[in-house]
Amino acid sequence: MSRPTDTEGVPRPGVVRDRADLERLDGMQIETTGRYASIPRPRPGPPDPDAPRDHAVLVLEDGTWLFLEPLGRPDAVRTAEERGALEGARVRATGTARRQMPSAGATLIAPCLENVTSVVALDRDAELLPKTHPEPAR
Repeated sequence: MSRPTDTEGVPRPGVVRDRADLERLDGMQIETTGRYASIPRPRPGPPDPDAPRDHAVLVLEDGTWLFLEPLGRPDAVRTAEERGALEGARVRATGTARRQMPSAGATLIAPCLENVTSVVALDRDAELLPKTHPEPAR
């Protein structure tokens, strides 16, 4: 099955809306939309209320958390400017879908968007995420 192309014949990225799409498009260049949420880096043990909220996830339609970049990589720490501009907004992001975050050692077993090429706000409507977010399934 061939992928759709744009007007210049360049393959368009697959579209991820939920975990099933992530499973199907694992390893492929994708585009997704979700609600942007700043979170502290997940760590074993009880949450640290003083931990910086310098990582981010996109909350997909089905509630799946899609981390922006694998934990432990420099790009996983999102800039204060990005976090301030996008917190709670519905955004579109592109990158490589990973149904399980790649790592060189032990890490959270969760999906991520790797090699993120863009994160753009679509709107800032009234359905903003609360300031506290549930912990992802481990």
